[in-house]
Amino acid sequence: MPPAQPGHLQTIQEYLSPARFQPYLDACDNDPQLALELYEWNVAISAAFWEVFALVEVTMRNAMHDRLTEAYDDRWYDNQSILDDRSLKAVGIAKSRAGRGLPAGAAPTPGKVVGEMSFGNWVALLDRGGDSTHEGCRLRYHDTLWLPALRYAFPSGLGHQRKTNQGLRTVQTLRNRIGHHEPIFKKPFKDTRLSLAGLHQHCLDVTGWISADLSTWVTNTSRVPTVLTSRPPIADP
Repeated sequence: MPPAQPGHLQTIQEYLSPARFQPYLDACDNDPQLALELYEWNVAISAAFWEVFALVEVTMRNAMHDRLTEAYDDRWYDNQSILDDRSLKAVGIAKSRAGRGLPAGAAPTPGKVVGEMSFGNWVALLDRGGDSTHEGCRLRYHDTLWLPALRYAFPSGLGHQRKTNQGLRTVQTLRNRIGHHEPIFKKPFKDTRLSLAGLHQHCLDVTGWISADLSTWVTNTSRVPTVLTSRPPIADP
């Protein structure tokens, strides 16, 4: 991409905002042209990762939904004896969104509800569980979700609920940062101690917990390794 003209570059910086552009300037010895190139690369690598997330998220939620359906039924998300108040609230929001445009009184299909649940909602199903007004106690997701259903969603995984949750939260952290258009070029990334290449491999590993074939598919379609090689030549932040 040709370098921006000085006047154009100043306008771009103003509209990106000085605060947002500053981390890129800091990484580039206050060279605005190189900082802009780094910003553009950050957008490109973020887009490449988002394509990976699109595959990881859909396959993960479908694997989890299928196992929960086997253990309970396809409307497991309405079962107040297995979900805590926080998860039931998230389900309520998903059902409301899934029901838009339907006739009054019509219930959205399970597929619609599953599609409206956020990545964070799914990851939360792998944590310890919380208070249940219906049960009058604190639910243990290890007993209500992991043992009867969710451990089978990751047949080649870690075989451990907490470690599976932590692994998916690492993906969620990167996904959320990209979703807010934040810089991801610094390494290690936040508190993961992983580089972007390491995070990419982690996404492939997580998909492999579900299926080796899925991991191969994501590996073969991912643009992340190619985009990583085109990072502007700056010192590692």
